[in-house]
Amino acid sequence: MKTEINQRIGDYVDGHADELVGFLQTVVRSKSLWGDVPELAKLGKTIHSRLVEGGVAAEFQDSGTPGAPNVLGRVGERTGRNILLCGHFDVYPPSKAWSFDPWSGLIRGDKLYGAGSTDMKGGTTAMLMAATVLAALGEPKGGELVVLPIPNHFEGGEGTRRARLRQIGQQSARCCPDKRARPGGAGSRDATRRRECRSVCAPHRGGGR
Repeated sequence: MKTEINQRIGDYVDGHADELVGFLQTVVRSKSLWGDVPELAKLGKTIHSRLVEGGVAAEFQDSGTPGAPNVLGRVGERTGRNILLCGHFDVYPPSKAWSFDPWSGLIRGDKLYGAGSTDMKGGTTAMLMAATVLAALGEPKGGELVVLPIPNHFEGGEGTRRARLRQIGQQSARCCPDKRARPGGAGSRDATRRRECRSVCAPHRGGGR
C-alpha cells in the first residue's frame, strides 16, 4: 500500500522525469575519468550546483585527491534519524568496442547508454535526484538524508574514508549501485534503465542498518 509521501514522491518524479533523466545525461556525458582531476573537479561543481539549485544544502570537502573534492549534501532535519547514501562519479576509460560515442548519453527506449552509466553514475545520480525531490517536497520530516558523491572510488574509496574521518554523523548508510541495470550488448557496455533513474527513496523510513 502506498503511503501519502510515496504518492507525493511518485507524482513529483513522474512530472519531472525528463528533467531528472536529463541530469543523468549530463553526468554520463562528463568525461570524469579516474585520475583526471580537472574533469572530476568540473563534474563535482556541476553536482554541487544542481544540489544547491534543488534546495539541498551542499558543500565541498576534502576527498584525499587534491583539486577534486567530495560533495556533501544534506536535506531534512538534523534532529532526527538520518541515512547516508554514497556513490562515486569517477569512471574507467571506455573500451574501443563501442559502436557509438560512449560519452553521448544515448537513450534508446527506456535505457540510457554511456560510459560509467551503471558503475556507477546511474546510482549516484539517482541518490542526488532523490535529495532534490525530497527538498522540493519539504521532506523528510523528523530526519535527514545525507548524500556523498565522491571523485576517487578507484583509490580504494579514499573519499569515503575521508568523510568518515570528518565524522559527518550518519546513523546508517547505503551504497547506491544500479543493481537492476543490464549491459546493453556488444558495443554498448553500460546501460541504465530510465525508470531506475526515476526511483527515489523516502529516507525517513530508515534502513541500511
